[in-house]
Amino acid sequence: MKKSLALLYFFILTVGGVFAQGIEFFHGTYEEVLQKARAEGKQIFVDVYTSWCGPCKMMHPILDKLKENVGDAVSILKIDVDKNQELSAQYRIQSVPTLMIFKDGEIKWRSAGVHQADALESKLKEFM
Repeated sequence: MKKSLALLYFFILTVGGVFAQGIEFFHGTYEEVLQKARAEGKQIFVDVYTSWCGPCKMMHPILDKLKENVGDAVSILKIDVDKNQELSAQYRIQSVPTLMIFKDGEIKWRSAGVHQADALESKLKEFM
């Protein structure tokens, strides 16, 4: 687990201007994200995407709605798999979008494809 966290250390990306103001894109390392999430009791929702993927683009408004529904209880992060090949190998990302929920530094849920905000919110609540 520590190795995977160390790899993710370098792979958190920031995205500006694409989403509503409420979505938090952390500008630090993955370890800092985990520390912040633990300190605040937050889950981390990760969207692994590519810029050229149609279904990935469909996730933008869905994540806006998800953030609106869950507020500050969850940190939502986006990671571009094309720019993070090691992450892709570490987590065996074979299709995008791949969505993951982390809690206490562990993957609690993972799924590929587009999911609606209500379904994602229900899945997040399972691990709160």
